[in-house]
Amino acid sequence: MATISRNAAAARKAERALIRGKIQVLHVPNLIRLGTREPAVYGRGTLADINARPATKARAGGVAFAAFQSSHEGARIDRVHAAVAEGVGFIVINPAGLGAQGYELALAYALKHLTG
Repeated sequence: MATISRNAAAARKAERALIRGKIQVLHVPNLIRLGTREPAVYGRGTLADINARPATKARAGGVAFAAFQSSHEGARIDRVHAAVAEGVGFIVINPAGLGAQGYELALAYALKHLTG
């Protein structure tokens, strides 16, 4: 029952985010080198390629889309806090490459939920 209510709450939050019309995607360490770092392993697609599809869909739906990538933990945390001040309704975190640093980012993200 708790899972259903959490899912329903998440769905309501996502709907409010779309109404507010602002989505922030937060990419984590090392993704800036996609397409050039070991292309045989990671492919030739770049971070810009990854951002293009959701950006296009967001624009088509009248939703502002912003993507941010940093390999610096403090910059990512600052971006979460800035998103709150900017009225961003929904933050998507791409956790690829996120290790032990993720705890601080999770705390910052929790603050976003408390104020959103």
